[in-house]
Amino acid sequence: MTFNKCSINGKSYGELFDFSGQRVEITDKTQKVDFTWNHLADPKFVFHDHSLVEVVREGDPVAQAFFRLLALCHTVMPEEKIEGQLYYQAQSPDEGALVTAARNFGFVFRSRTPESIRIMEMGREVTYELLAVLDFNNVRKRMSVIVRSPEGKLTLFCKGADTIIYERLHPACAKLKSTTTNHLNEYAGDGLRTLVLAYKDLDEDFMDDWRRRHHEANISMDGKEERLDELYEEIEKDLMLLGASAVEDKLQDGVPQTIEQLAKADIKIWVLTGDKQETAENIGYSCNMLREEMKDIFVVSANTAEGKTRTVEDEKVNGEYALVINGHSLKAQVVELVKRYKQAVTLAIGDGANDVSMIKAAHIGVGISGQEGMQAVLSSDYSFAQFRYLQRLLLVHGRWSYLRMCKFL
Repeated sequence: MTFNKCSINGKSYGELFDFSGQRVEITDKTQKVDFTWNHLADPKFVFHDHSLVEVVREGDPVAQAFFRLLALCHTVMPEEKIEGQLYYQAQSPDEGALVTAARNFGFVFRSRTPESIRIMEMGREVTYELLAVLDFNNVRKRMSVIVRSPEGKLTLFCKGADTIIYERLHPACAKLKSTTTNHLNEYAGDGLRTLVLAYKDLDEDFMDDWRRRHHEANISMDGKEERLDELYEEIEKDLMLLGASAVEDKLQDGVPQTIEQLAKADIKIWVLTGDKQETAENIGYSCNMLREEMKDIFVVSANTAEGKTRTVEDEKVNGEYALVINGHSLKAQVVELVKRYKQAVTLAIGDGANDVSMIKAAHIGVGISGQEGMQAVLSSDYSFAQFRYLQRLLLVHGRWSYLRMCKFL
């Protein structure tokens, strides 16, 4: 994954325009940003919009707060065997891409302990006291850290899905929220994975009381998760919007071709993703699930059970159609739904920790080992390194297994 674009304080960065205002296509020959001023920059990092570096180096407070958040709000572990040569171990590749971006723009994550985080801010070493980590999970869809700066300033930094963060923004952010949403829609249309970034300054007295209650909830034996969720909800509100990040997630080789072959074998395929609807549709086209020749694509989008109830007449149709259902409309596990009502044999394949429940629910679970970690592999029946190997698993080894079972019975 690579840091591709971002929106900071209502301005979008990452694209190039000529003197007439027309967008310029970025190619291998396009001039790259020179990061030699930063001796801790990752030499592999590539960015083409010079204006973002200028804004950060000029000392823009919002731009610097944006990258400060990326350098502090994460679970990455650094490794520095040789002075100045940093290697980041990240639970997810997109988190690693964001921390690497902050590193190149002058906010370098150097080390962490359970009580502190040490970073370099534009060449100056700063150590923040880490007061609390509000972990990310599939329900919260956000992560926060609470830190105290050397000057004694208390700040909560939060990043997460746009729909989740927007619900918790201060009313003063309404105009910036509208502009940022337009940028998010553009990024999602390009197939990029987006996160919204926000912060909140905290009062010392409130923080002391909150930390006391947080400690009591952590050591409680009954209702620990519920009490922690309530505390997280209490402090993660009235946030101030900083902007949004956009990371490019490239498909593995052979994914479109594999899906095409499985579809020819009359295997019914669902793609489940936690990305924005526009991103999901873009991914659908890139992996041949959605095609231009389809007559229509139906979108079911609702926030309530009543809103998603629609009647589809059972009639003969000509041509191919597609159905897109947004996350608000999915009130039950899709795998369980298919198992219960279609009495079909299901297979789930995924590569991340958020895919574990889906893999366990299916009759056959397949984990892909890669940059997302090993949680999916450890929960699966079969594992391999590339999605395209699924074609051989089903159409070759699956057929052989079927024939052997037939002869045995």
